[in-house]
Amino acid sequence: MTSEQSKLAKLGIAAVIIILLGLVSWKLALFTPNVSSSHLVLSPPLYDFGEISMAKGNVTTTMMLQNDGDAAVKIIDVRTSCMCTTATIDGIAFGMHQNPMADFTIPAKSSKPMAVTFDPNAHGPEATGPIARIIQIRTNSEKTPLVEGRISGNVVK
Repeated sequence: MTSEQSKLAKLGIAAVIIILLGLVSWKLALFTPNVSSSHLVLSPPLYDFGEISMAKGNVTTTMMLQNDGDAAVKIIDVRTSCMCTTATIDGIAFGMHQNPMADFTIPAKSSKPMAVTFDPNAHGPEATGPIARIIQIRTNSEKTPLVEGRISGNVVK
């Protein structure tokens, strides 16, 4: 290989690297939501159902997603710690493995309800006793990128 060919090969490799870095940067910019300076608060952050009757079935509470800041906050993802628990926002249910694309924005100084449902029969007829579950909400907020809600209770037959 001549020195001319060597230079061309090096230029070609450099061009490919620059193009790949550009594509990666473009993809990150496209799929990374704008960062918000506001913060999201979950109210209440913990809800205790008390005794949960298996015979009576599902129990539900409502937690409010409150944006106390001066800019909109985007909900990026919602997950629960167990398949027995779902969180529903605007009619869309989220769970441990049931996670459609979240695309919710909570304007500044606004709130949005989130229904949290626990199914006491999800683990079978012998699954009684205390429960503790977590709901995780990922946001584009630099102050609260992850907000967690918790539910608890005591499952009885």
